[in-house]
Amino acid sequence: MSSGKVATRYAKAFFQLALEQGLVEETRNDMMLVSSVVEENKSLRQLLKSPLVKLPKKKAILTALFGDHCQVLSLSFMKLLVTNSREAFLGDITSAYEAVYRQHKGIISMKLITATPLHPELKAALLEQIRTDLNAEIWMEEEIDPDLIGGFVLRFEDRKYDASLARELVKLKKKFDSNLYVRMF
Repeated sequence: MSSGKVATRYAKAFFQLALEQGLVEETRNDMMLVSSVVEENKSLRQLLKSPLVKLPKKKAILTALFGDHCQVLSLSFMKLLVTNSREAFLGDITSAYEAVYRQHKGIISMKLITATPLHPELKAALLEQIRTDLNAEIWMEEEIDPDLIGGFVLRFEDRKYDASLARELVKLKKKFDSNLYVRMF
């Protein structure tokens, strides 16, 4: 089974349990904390993936790291991952949990790719326009890609809106090439 499927299944199950116990916001905060710690700490990621570190030791480390900062439910969930030999997927599971949380709350996740960072006022105006158009709460991730040259690419759900200068140049090249071909014959 792929890591994405494993992460999604565990995240959905954990979210459902948190929902039943009325701890959705608390467990989300826990998962965000765990995500940042796992992401920032390469040695922790390696430890979680290592077959040489025994399961009780992994549980003890997770308890030491998160025991005072997370809900009992979240800590029990992480220990369950270790018991089921799924601890290597902890980072992926926290990301999947965030996606499940956003879906439950009706928050649309978007990715905005620009050639240079957007000015904060322009970003705020863009977010407000999208909120108005979609009548939904928006969570936007930003990415910088200098290859776009200018403009932007916006991705959400299964849609892509490409208003980049790089795309326009490709279209112009195709048009030029087709005109050149027509003139030759």
